[in-house]
Amino acid sequence: MHGDCWDNNVLFTGDQPKAILDFGSMGRRPRIDNLASPFWFWLLELERDLPGPADLQLLVRLAAAYDRGTDRP
Repeated sequence: MHGDCWDNNVLFTGDQPKAILDFGSMGRRPRIDNLASPFWFWLLELERDLPGPADLQLLVRLAAAYDRGTDRP
C-alpha cells in the first residue's frame, strides 16, 4: 500500500486517478492505512469543530469508494 495519499501525491485527470507519487511511506501494511492518515489529519485540523455525523458519513462513502476501486477489499 502507498501509505501517503495526500492531495499532492495523487494526480488526477478529471475525477480519475492517473498517478501516485512519493513512495517514501510505501510498505506492506493494511490498506486502510492509505485512508487512516489523511482522515485523521483532516478530522483534526485546527480550524475544524469536532467530527460529527456528516463527517462519519463522508468517511464511510470515501472508504466504500476506495474499496470499489480495487480487486481485493
